[in-house]
Amino acid sequence: MELGIGLYRHLLTAENFRFARQIGCTAVVAHLVDYYRQPAPAQSADNQPVDRPEGGWGITEKSPRPWTTAELIALRNSVEAEGLRLHAIENFDPGFWYDVLLDGPRRAEQMEVLKGIVRSVGEARAARPGWSTSRRCTRGSRTSVPARRTRWSSALEPSRR
Repeated sequence: MELGIGLYRHLLTAENFRFARQIGCTAVVAHLVDYYRQPAPAQSADNQPVDRPEGGWGITEKSPRPWTTAELIALRNSVEAEGLRLHAIENFDPGFWYDVLLDGPRRAEQMEVLKGIVRSVGEARAARPGWSTSRRCTRGSRTSVPARRTRWSSALEPSRR
């Protein structure tokens, strides 16, 4: 068993990699998808704003293109430079594969995009790609306070089941 840390795109910095080593981590799981529509890295202290009704999980700001081998090599090198291993790349951007998930008209085209991403990850020897096919993530969700009195949480949107 090894201890790893998951970091969203705006947290993939040398400073955070050094922190991970200080607390005993040996691996990083990189979340390259921008789930939070962060306007700028300077405002990234709120790294998981699901506890606010005005922000949180939502439409991703997908890259104009899938991740390239060169980008993944650069990420791997930056992680390794701080004595860690890039263990996984978590979640494909839904903008790259929503019709694969929902069997839509662009399914075949998006399958080719996914194959390209997996190929790039392999060529970069970057990590393992991972993804979530949670029903809540593909069918819609809402923000509510059902579980922890004062904290907002994300839940399946009943009207979109």
